Amino acid sequence: DDDDKNTKDEIQKWKLNLLHKDPPVFTVENFFTPRECERYKSLALEEEDRFAFGDGNEKKRDSAVKITSPTFAASSISKRTSTTWFCRYEMVPTLLAKVQRLLGDSGG
Repeated sequence: DDDDKNTKDEIQKWKLNLLHKDPPVFTVENFFTPRECERYKSLALEEEDRFAFGDGNEKKRDSAVKITSPTFAASSISKRTSTTWFCRYEMVPTLLAKVQRLLGDSGG
């Protein structure tokens, strides 16, 4: 089956890198195609544009949610922030399918 072959070819191109042991932090090279990367980046950029141009008064159900939070301890001298984007599952079907393949989860 062509779909099975494409999935196997895709997985063989992935390279898992351990960045940190505790807590475990990984990267997966070639996880998204360049086109998929642009698609997912655009989810956040579209949402930022809505707010920048005054069209962000109410949240759309299918919009990404931006969370900016401080990431420093009370005793820390340096102060920095972290930005995270949350997307609803129905917005990221390719991501979910690829994570299932990466983890070997058949969904059942």
